[in-house]
Amino acid sequence: MDFMSKYSMKIEYGKKVIVFEEIPPDPNSKGGHDEQWWRSFFKEFNYYRDGWREYGEYIDKQIRDNPMGIGGVSDPGTFKELKKLADYQYTQADKLLSRLEHYASEHFVPRHWR
Repeated sequence: MDFMSKYSMKIEYGKKVIVFEEIPPDPNSKGGHDEQWWRSFFKEFNYYRDGWREYGEYIDKQIRDNPMGIGGVSDPGTFKELKKLADYQYTQADKLLSRLEHYASEHFVPRHWR
């Protein structure tokens, strides 16, 4: 529905039609979004990427410090699976952040909004 954000909509009941009118772009809006939107999304994407990195580091530390197991789990395979999941999620979050950064660059979003 993001494409609809560039249009206003009104319903003409007599003609039984929906009329879309393009909203002129706001010169202060970069890439179709205001400063608050950009700051919010960059903050959120960074938060999740950093969180998955920290979780992966935590798992590594637990494995090093507790070779016999942690949290009642003694199967080394479980830790490897958790580490694999954390690494995968970190990679995906990093890709999304990179895509957002690329989109922001293409639309000349100021650096201090990111």
